[in-house]
Amino acid sequence: MQSPIKVNEAIKVVDNLDQETLCRVFSFLTAKECCIASCVQRSWRVVSSSDVLWRGFAWNKYQLKEPSRTPASTDDSELSFKEAFVAWENEYGKYSEAGVFARAKRCWAELEDWTRAHHEGIHESLGTGASEENLDSAEMALGVTFPPAMRVLYRLHDGQTLSFDEAEDNGRHVPGISIFHGLLGSYAFYDHMVSVRLLPLHRIVRWTAFFKDRRLVPEELMETHILLATSPGFQKRFYLDTSTGQVHVLCRAPHHGGWHRGGSGGSKAALPAIPAADTPGCPRDGFLRWMEEYARRLQSGVYTMAPSLLGLARYERQRASRCFAMLLNL
Repeated sequence: MQSPIKVNEAIKVVDNLDQETLCRVFSFLTAKECCIASCVQRSWRVVSSSDVLWRGFAWNKYQLKEPSRTPASTDDSELSFKEAFVAWENEYGKYSEAGVFARAKRCWAELEDWTRAHHEGIHESLGTGASEENLDSAEMALGVTFPPAMRVLYRLHDGQTLSFDEAEDNGRHVPGISIFHGLLGSYAFYDHMVSVRLLPLHRIVRWTAFFKDRRLVPEELMETHILLATSPGFQKRFYLDTSTGQVHVLCRAPHHGGWHRGGSGGSKAALPAIPAADTPGCPRDGFLRWMEEYARRLQSGVYTMAPSLLGLARYERQRASRCFAMLLNL
């Protein structure tokens, strides 16, 4: 234990620091530690309220470039960075551990930027964020617990809302151009066309139950998997294992109309879409890693727009020989 004399000397040194230097020292604290420090003395309280300081906290934890309100807020009054941080902390603080929220927000920002620049129809189809209550209700209906990474991705965007889905709901089987607006890409070979859309929560609940009730999924997907994304006609389906966070893909082979078969005995088999290893400190983040890699490939030009598809080409034009592998695994 340090003697009172040494502690007092240290306090004097800190007290003699100018406000800019002290602000720099405080930037090494967490937001919570900064609030605690503000209770020590008046001069520290002034420094701990600095917008420069809270700008850093807001960016590091919530990727806020400006002091904006949360997407669900209807209040349009101006905020300081500290007020914005508190608002986002109250709404999304439970997801901030291990940087999962910042990763999800950065991933969606990249997807938003790309679709805004290249395909307005896909961009406009992105749903508003789901509420905690929406997610809890979906979990209860499905009898599973969503990984934190999935919850935060859906807090920011609740899948896609497409007019052809709504037409189907109303008993009208007119696909329309939105059938090509799958966020997760499209491809076509001869008369086989696939465009994969990210399902909103209510469709995840509906179609997961549909396929499980009819036992139209492999046995290994029955208990903990949910249908996350699919193409029209369900030729290609992506499932999320809620217990591990792994994403699996199930494909229908175009040449004979059957499902892709693997393993022994010819049973339907799901293929892993991503490596199984989680990000250190962030368990069950497979869906987020999958989305991050997809966003990276869009930004780097691996996947491009295909005018003949009216949508986003989901195979690498530079590596046509890999088309079959891409069809199965991505």
